[in-house]
Amino acid sequence: MTREAALLGWARGWIEPLITRHVTPRIDVETVSPEEFQVRVADAKSERSYRVTLKKPDYHRIAAGTVEPAELVRRSFEFLLENEPKESILARFDLPIIGRYFPQYEREMKRRLTEKS
Repeated sequence: MTREAALLGWARGWIEPLITRHVTPRIDVETVSPEEFQVRVADAKSERSYRVTLKKPDYHRIAAGTVEPAELVRRSFEFLLENEPKESILARFDLPIIGRYFPQYEREMKRRLTEKS
């Protein structure tokens, strides 16, 4: 191995994680039914899929009609990804369960929806 090749390999080893760590994952939300959503989260390394339910009373409590249900789901995934890697997110869950793991979830979502709406 040439000196240049070794140097390139070394640089790639510490630069690549810095680049991929700061890339915002793509979040796609598809409405399966009025209360069920298919979510795909993809980044530079992989893609994961999730099935999320959101009952109307929960939607109204959290979003109060400020955004559509699919948008609430998307923004909830933004919140989740700020707090844990996509591999740690449950594959199937009811949206309000996020509050069991992150007690600030509903308060934070209401704040964000008020800011961005």
